[in-house]
Amino acid sequence: MALTSKVLVLAALLSCACIGEAGSKLAITDGKLPSPEFGHGRGWVAKNVEVSASNGTPMWDVRARLGVEVAGVNRIRYGTLPDGFIEYVAAQPLVSGECYKIATDAAPAGGEVMRFHVVGDHVVAGCDPLR
Repeated sequence: MALTSKVLVLAALLSCACIGEAGSKLAITDGKLPSPEFGHGRGWVAKNVEVSASNGTPMWDVRARLGVEVAGVNRIRYGTLPDGFIEYVAAQPLVSGECYKIATDAAPAGGEVMRFHVVGDHVVAGCDPLR
């Protein structure tokens, strides 16, 4: 990777607040590919997680089994099925330069949405890919 590209990636990572859509508290807790991790603060428990490409193509879809207590699932690692969840769409590789959306349905606060893009081997909050 050229020095200019490394500087741009580093600048994007350092300037990233890593917070989701306006008002969302969903965040990137570990942005390293191939399995970035997304999380939320205490008291938030994921029930469903859907990741889609900017064109709407499903990239990963997992949902808590009905009637199964999933307490403590406040971090989701892309492509890793949490205990008590069913995978409806297997995780597809995330591609550098592309924009994605992660949407969650969670308790007790309801859903959260965050857009992110891939720069090199990291995910960065927002949808303005550095090319």
